[in-house]
Amino acid sequence: MLALCPGLLAVLGPLFNGAWDLWAQSFLLLAVLACAVLWLCGRMLCGYVPLPPRSLLAWTAGLAVWGGVSAYAGPLPAYAVPAWHVWLAAFGVLLAFSVMPEG
Repeated sequence: MLALCPGLLAVLGPLFNGAWDLWAQSFLLLAVLACAVLWLCGRMLCGYVPLPPRSLLAWTAGLAVWGGVSAYAGPLPAYAVPAWHVWLAAFGVLLAFSVMPEG
C-alpha cells in the first residue's frame, strides 16, 4: 500500500511536468497524502507503526524548517509557499521510503 505513494508520483508527475498552476500541484499533493493517510490508518489498525530513524527525522525536519523560512522570507512568497507545501509532501515520501519493507 505504501508503495503506491511513490508510484503515484512517478505516474502523475510527468503529466503535470511544467504545470505551475496551483490546482495541478494541489491535486498531486492530495493524492499522495490520501495514500499516506490510508496506509497509516491501516498500520494503526494492525497495531504497528514503523518509524524512520531519528537522524533521518532530524535531517528532514531541518530541511523543512529551512525551506519554510526561505519560502516565507523570499521575494515571491505567493509562488514559493505552495511549492514548499509540495516539498513537504516529498519529504514525507522520503521518510516513507525508509520504512518500506524490502519486498
